[in-house]
Amino acid sequence: MGIKTIATALAASTCIVALSAPAYAQQRAFNISAGGLDAALAAYGRQSGLPIIYKAEEVRGVRTQGYRGSATPEQALKAILANTGFAAVRGASGSVAIVRAGNDQSAGDISSGLAGADRDIVVTGTRIKGADTPSPVLRVTETDIRDAGFSDVGEVIRSIPQNFGGGQNPGVALGSGNNTNLTGGSAFNLRGLGPDATLTLLNGRRLSYGGFQQAVDASLVPVAALKQIEIITDGASALYGSDAVAGVANIILKRDFDGLTMAGRVGFATDGGGTERQLSATAGTNWGSGGFIAAYNYLDADPIFSDQRSYTDYMLDPSTLLPKRRNHNGLVSLHQKLADFAEFKVDALYTDRHFRTSSAQPAQLSVSLSDSKVYAVSPTLDVSLPAGWTLTLGGTYSVEENVVTNQGFNSAGALVAGSRTCYCNTAYSLEASGEGALFDVPAGAVRLAVGGGYRNNEYEAVRHSTGQTLTKGDVGSRYAFGEIYVPVVSPDMNVPAMHRLNATAAVRHENYSVFGSITTPKLGLIYQPTGDITLKGSWGRSFKAPTLNQRFSDYLLYIRPAAAMGGIGFPSNATVLMRYGGGGDLQPEKAQTWSATFAVEPRAVPGLSFDISYFDIDYRGRVVLPIANMQTALSDPAFQSFVTYDPTAQQIADAVDPAVQIINGTTEPLNPATVVAIVDNRYSNVARQRARGVDVSGAYQFDLAGGRAAIRGSASWLKGDQQATEGLPTFPTAGIVYNPAKFRARGGVVWRDDHLTLSAFVNHVASVVDNRFVTKTRTGSFTTADAVIRYRTGPGSSLWSNLELSLSAQNVLNKKPPLYTPLANFVVNYDSTNYSAIGRHLSFSISKSW
Repeated sequence: MGIKTIATALAASTCIVALSAPAYAQQRAFNISAGGLDAALAAYGRQSGLPIIYKAEEVRGVRTQGYRGSATPEQALKAILANTGFAAVRGASGSVAIVRAGNDQSAGDISSGLAGADRDIVVTGTRIKGADTPSPVLRVTETDIRDAGFSDVGEVIRSIPQNFGGGQNPGVALGSGNNTNLTGGSAFNLRGLGPDATLTLLNGRRLSYGGFQQAVDASLVPVAALKQIEIITDGASALYGSDAVAGVANIILKRDFDGLTMAGRVGFATDGGGTERQLSATAGTNWGSGGFIAAYNYLDADPIFSDQRSYTDYMLDPSTLLPKRRNHNGLVSLHQKLADFAEFKVDALYTDRHFRTSSAQPAQLSVSLSDSKVYAVSPTLDVSLPAGWTLTLGGTYSVEENVVTNQGFNSAGALVAGSRTCYCNTAYSLEASGEGALFDVPAGAVRLAVGGGYRNNEYEAVRHSTGQTLTKGDVGSRYAFGEIYVPVVSPDMNVPAMHRLNATAAVRHENYSVFGSITTPKLGLIYQPTGDITLKGSWGRSFKAPTLNQRFSDYLLYIRPAAAMGGIGFPSNATVLMRYGGGGDLQPEKAQTWSATFAVEPRAVPGLSFDISYFDIDYRGRVVLPIANMQTALSDPAFQSFVTYDPTAQQIADAVDPAVQIINGTTEPLNPATVVAIVDNRYSNVARQRARGVDVSGAYQFDLAGGRAAIRGSASWLKGDQQATEGLPTFPTAGIVYNPAKFRARGGVVWRDDHLTLSAFVNHVASVVDNRFVTKTRTGSFTTADAVIRYRTGPGSSLWSNLELSLSAQNVLNKKPPLYTPLANFVVNYDSTNYSAIGRHLSFSISKSW
């Protein structure tokens, strides 16, 4: 029925938590603007640090005078509800519900209502309403983002210790291993397993991939339209299907916004370059049966060139460390109640993104221009059925067109090479699901979620300059899923040493048009020996379908001298055929994942929470080009399964005939009589990766100096390794250059009162080993500090009312990235996937609300 719960920003779950009488009576500062009651109650929940429950459809469209000043939570809530027709009622357990004034429900009735209220809440990591997920969860709210001084979602995800800055991100420089900045977007890359191994959702729906990496740009959404980001750091293919190997990131939009807010921001790097100009507008309104929000964001950012940093002045000019960027992001979200039993919702977004990089090399300047356009629309219909069941019908249509122009200029400035290629992705999906109670057991209702659907991804790479189609293909899948939630023990059963015990199980079956079927299960357990302590565990299997580029890229054939491929004892004219390109028989990459979490939220210390999680991801059958070193293809025993010696005439013909292009690296034309071997270096399911480690996070909120303070932090320890193909030794990845560092952490403190917010954070990234040379070296670590000051004026109708001024400083001490020996004078001398060359960055912003 649309009942909401508002909890602290770092709460470990959305389960209803009783408000203790002392917490409800402690005085603190509140700054709740006049406007929609729904938004005011959400702000109250954030500022009080206490959960509050209400029916969204009842308070929608109701206005409140708000409240600013110091008061107990009880007094502040009473002021917010004044003249709204609603009142706060506390149940016997101390819980609070917002009900219509005059409601004659008893305290017992309210307590019963609260016990079931969270059944209408769905969190990422489960499809059961009201259920917590057994997987570890990270939550980043809009308030957290503002407190940190971040201006886009890309900055947010790069600050998360569990995420790796490599893969697809704007700061990735040329020569950073397998990482590349193709689209200018910012993609999640949990545990460094690749941007294609973390599933990114918008309000629970998939978006189209970007470029050829199968990455999804998380920075599509304007921060002003963002409610929160929920991140499951655990495999979840049993719930969401392909790509959910390292985890799932769900970007959740605001549903209710009343008024208009306009903002402007300017920022710059004190060492030069990186000047940013940003404008945004957010508007919305609510009515009795619905509402909408529209948001727009514009960003224009100057590049940072190598000659603007003292440690990269060896590079040839002009070379960019950070690209020139210009983004337009727009979003509209609408929800409308069609009847008492049905609600329609639709989200639509548009992004127009441009970036430009340059790399000066001996006798040539290489310039890359990227223009991306993203369109997406996602409608959903929720229907309430008898017996408390809910039917959801939804779909998504999404397109990303990424056009990359590469140009080469000689020393005289003349264009000597150029290409223009569109990496075009289209995705659409349809899904129907149902959720509700099956039957009651002593601990509560056993609930079931079931559903199914169809989704399709299309990919085409077209060389505009020649009209040549480089890659084209599509993959469709039909799927069905189910999840069951079984409450075993509840608090009112009074079982010794067992406050609560819940079990969950999920399974998903998918049938793909190209490689057949795959089934992935997941099991979970949540145990609370007391109301203060929670133990969670999960086990499951996940998978990722091969990228469309891996499957459908053109088949090329190389002719090379046998000696150049490691051949010994062959005639001097002996040649080798090497097959290269898309794999025709690729299978899904498969992983086994498990996690265990210990969480504490002591009632004796209100505002304190702490959790520690262990994770293990064993990822097999990863799709790679199997021959890691061409020079040893014939001599390394590990590659012999990919080599056919003394091929027959038919085997040679089978290798030659399908080739789209034959690239001859010898001085003679192809002669079957001189071919001594065929090397198959097409994409294959041969690699294995493993990531395991520990995550820790904690928070403590308390009253301080007439305001409210919060200390919070998180850290991640990672151990990762990889095996290129079976038979080769396993080598470490975590802590190695161009891979995730073994340790990352971020922590800080935020203090706020009626008008002022002060925040400070410290970020730490451990050192990495540079193994590019015979002698290995270790870089230094990277520790930076950030600070933000925000000031809000009071409500009113004057020009100076409802203003917010903010000053943000990132990397206050202007720490430079740890350096190592560059490979060439056109390659940076730092690991751009882990460390940043921006340096100290100052920004000032101003916003006005009506």
